[in-house]
Amino acid sequence: MDLKHIFYLAVLATATLAGCKHRAADSSVKALDPPVTSSAQVPAGDNGTAEAVNAGEPSVVSTPATSNIHPAPTIDPSMAIEVESEVRDADESSEQARARWESYSADHRVDDQKALALTTDSSVYNSRVAIKDIQTLPRYRSNRLPTWSKDQLSAGFAALRDGLIKVQQPFSATANRRLTWLYPDDGCYSRAGMATFFLEGYPRPLNVFLWGQLTVQSENAPVGKTSVTWGYHVAPLIYAGESLYVLDPAIDPSGPLSLDAWISRQSSSTDLSINICAPGAWNPDAECDSDESPVVAAYTVLIRGSFFNREWNRQIERGRDPRIIFSKMYPDWFQ
Repeated sequence: MDLKHIFYLAVLATATLAGCKHRAADSSVKALDPPVTSSAQVPAGDNGTAEAVNAGEPSVVSTPATSNIHPAPTIDPSMAIEVESEVRDADESSEQARARWESYSADHRVDDQKALALTTDSSVYNSRVAIKDIQTLPRYRSNRLPTWSKDQLSAGFAALRDGLIKVQQPFSATANRRLTWLYPDDGCYSRAGMATFFLEGYPRPLNVFLWGQLTVQSENAPVGKTSVTWGYHVAPLIYAGESLYVLDPAIDPSGPLSLDAWISRQSSSTDLSINICAPGAWNPDAECDSDESPVVAAYTVLIRGSFFNREWNRQIERGRDPRIIFSKMYPDWFQ
């Protein structure tokens, strides 16, 4: 059995968090500092170091008039969650990135048996296949895929991309936020796990996972970079009009990508592996056949991992005003 390579997200009452590294040049637009009342120790960026920022929002965020605002799922404060980060250093292989997170998790392990579940042979990671063998995956066949009409494809993509969550934290004002499409570095697993939350009434998408030395060009990359690098990536997958489509606004916010295009946007290598799993399989260590709703766990990671704040601070780093970016109902997505 492969080594389990994960990082842990948990509430630790005694934790004290380090401050955010970035500050806005305009004092009226502030970077978000961490509270000392909760903890989410996660590896941040591509240097393998731990950084913690809070999950609150400043009161200057305006509320767009919209009918697609969703109340946030309820988080269980006692929930301890383990998720492997997708972040890969530029000179690493996906296997080396996975091993690095094992080393990180060993140093930050929580003494909680719920957070130490063993990866099984039927997990997403352990049941993956080489990209050349994709047709051997049971869910690759069209009769195992959720089928959408072309109208559903267009409307569903927009619903996932533009759907808003009413984020409420005890130390800040309520803010309506989309999923963190503008922070592509990490968090694909939470976005994939939250997909069904925004797609009520649609056939539930499956999740497609890709492993390898993945690199994606992005205008939302860290300052000084034009791309982000991943060891793996995951996004919702559906079948429409005789083709497979991936719903991934983090890679392309303009519309769905064919499965082939989604793969080629991340790598031109043939040294890749892939898996197509059930809607409940939202991270590499989940059971590939899991049909349990991942929404609460995925949202817990989204909040505890401070991805909303990371996305906010990224806009400041890129010279944008996040108060404007996150108050627009239909952003231009920087196309």
